[in-house]
Amino acid sequence: MKVTGSGSDDVGVFTIDGIYSFDTNRIGLTKTYQLDTGDRSENLGHQVIIQLTWNAQNRHFNGK
Repeated sequence: MKVTGSGSDDVGVFTIDGIYSFDTNRIGLTKTYQLDTGDRSENLGHQVIIQLTWNAQNRHFNGK
């Protein structure tokens, strides 16, 4: 299942694209910052990879 989103944080404006797997209960996301938004010393227009795994015991996703 495709996952998309957008938002902003203290670094800048970003979009999120990724995939959720029903088979493994994992989410893989790529967060892409829009250059020249937010904190110009931290926002390099870079990408951040986010990997999440479902924790059934605590009923939430754990990330790295």
